[in-house]
Amino acid sequence: LLGSCPVMARTCCGALARLALALVLMLVGVALGGVAGGASGSSGGRSSSDASLTAEWIQTFVGGQIEELLPEAGLLSGLADRIKRKLTSLIPSPVEDIGWTLRELPPPRANATAAFYAALADVQANRHSQHLSSEYVYVLVPGLLSHYSPGYFRNSLERLRDLGLDARYLGLDCSTDASSEKNAARLRLALANVHKGAGRRKLVIIAHSKGLLDTLLALSLFPELLKTVHALVSLQAPFGGAAIADDIASRSDESSELLEKLLSRVSLGLNSVRDMTYEERRKALRAHGLPYAPQAGAPPAIRVVSLASRAPRLGALALTHQYLLRKHGAANDGLVCVADALLPGSLAVVMDEADHGLPVLPGLPGARLRGQDVVEAVLTVALTPELSMPLEPWDAQLALALVP
Repeated sequence: LLGSCPVMARTCCGALARLALALVLMLVGVALGGVAGGASGSSGGRSSSDASLTAEWIQTFVGGQIEELLPEAGLLSGLADRIKRKLTSLIPSPVEDIGWTLRELPPPRANATAAFYAALADVQANRHSQHLSSEYVYVLVPGLLSHYSPGYFRNSLERLRDLGLDARYLGLDCSTDASSEKNAARLRLALANVHKGAGRRKLVIIAHSKGLLDTLLALSLFPELLKTVHALVSLQAPFGGAAIADDIASRSDESSELLEKLLSRVSLGLNSVRDMTYEERRKALRAHGLPYAPQAGAPPAIRVVSLASRAPRLGALALTHQYLLRKHGAANDGLVCVADALLPGSLAVVMDEADHGLPVLPGLPGARLRGQDVVEAVLTVALTPELSMPLEPWDAQLALALVP
């Protein structure tokens, strides 16, 4: 219904755009709440030209839309004046942890970007891979904001079923208290029930964003699940963390109350954002590790594919995309940096012109890229024998190009 209805599709894209605006306002609130010292001389070494660039960016990308948004979010009353008073304040220093997993953990096994685009071209030409087999059950695991996004994974679910495949959507608890631990326990039961109910066929899991963190934790905490999984596909997951989550969750002053109120407007809580900070991701990986053993040159027990993407310059997430580019200098999809979304031991795909919502949300009619095509193409990479694909070596130079 959403895919065929322009009004509904535009509504969905509009919701994503409003979320992006809210995120930008949160980040501006972080900057203005935590850098009063910058205006009084405690700039942490940043130059006045940096402050001018920051002021110019805020004014260009945010300033003109603040008053327009204020009636919709009454809790922001007075924020516009505060921004105008402190436009020359400095934003916090860039996060140094971006790409830490590429530096400190085993790298991806291979660069599968060319293989992905070859598969995508076939899918767009209505040529579907024979490797998408009915011997598997395809399980779609949503991310944090699925409840806020009409039609989340809907088109991909329908596409897989149209191909004669057994596809299931696991709607997890995405409320304020949806920690990874809570969702991991729910996933344990859901995945075991799907496996048993499908005649013990193996599962191909496609997890988006924070859904991948929940899935990895479930497989680590309940290792008996691992034998039920054939492949794991990660779509734009903050595996190493999310710079934007760090910026939001790091406040301990009066701006925290404002941020919590803003997050509550989209049914989130500050704790759910903290799960995606670099500190929490480091803690989780130290405590639980990975459910598979990534080794250089050797395939893990299950096939793992991770897709990261760069957002287009214009789009629903253009504001947050530009924020991450300007502040952190990191390629990103509007919410997650490319360098943080690539899993150790995986076949890595880096896609262009795709923001964080593209793979899972209904697009506008006539769009060049469609989420269901992206999902089918990355599944094709996950299920095609490696010797049949144009895989390229993963090297240090490629990693360096992704890390700011």
